[in-house]
Amino acid sequence: MSSRQVLITGGAGFLGVHLTDRFRKAEMRVRLFDFAEPPPWAQEPGVEYMRRDTRNLAEVISSLKGVDSVVHAAFSSPRESLETLHSVNVDGTKNLCAGAIAQGVRRFILISSTIVLRPQRVHGLSVAIVRPKTFIGPSRVSAFEIIFDWVRCGRPVLILGSGQNRYQLLDVRDMAEGIRLIEAAKGEGVFSLGAQEFQTVRESLFPNGTP
Repeated sequence: MSSRQVLITGGAGFLGVHLTDRFRKAEMRVRLFDFAEPPPWAQEPGVEYMRRDTRNLAEVISSLKGVDSVVHAAFSSPRESLETLHSVNVDGTKNLCAGAIAQGVRRFILISSTIVLRPQRVHGLSVAIVRPKTFIGPSRVSAFEIIFDWVRCGRPVLILGSGQNRYQLLDVRDMAEGIRLIEAAKGEGVFSLGAQEFQTVRESLFPNGTP
């Protein structure tokens, strides 16, 4: 196993499990950072789990000791209050940037959104910002997975309109591999991740034709 170590915030989440898998396969040591209970994959060899909060600067700084790269995938849901959204998404990110500089971290990868523009740069860090399209895949529980389960079970699914509008869905395993490649290549700047090919809504739901 490599001596290089990556810290993944939001490591107990849906993207965290796939990022852990990709970086472990690349023989990197993985440190997961999240305030949730440790997930099953935290017990894998080469994986360390820290139950902490990005809003606590002291916890952030101590967690980054010995880390080569950070993948910041922790965020607060829009369902939360504006105060929580700001404290987690803005203040938490500021703390991670400050902590990374203090601990001499070389790479910082921020998982952002396709609707955000004009990123701020932090001096002293090699920064990459990833803006993914809607990503789905194994272990995620969302409206998309419920709909696909209904289709697989033969249950009726209501499509608004003709269903001929195109919608880009990204496999989370492809997204995780893209993030790993950005980290390995020391890429800087903004990276928009999406599917190479995408279909209409009807084609995505019924790949073998309309039932």
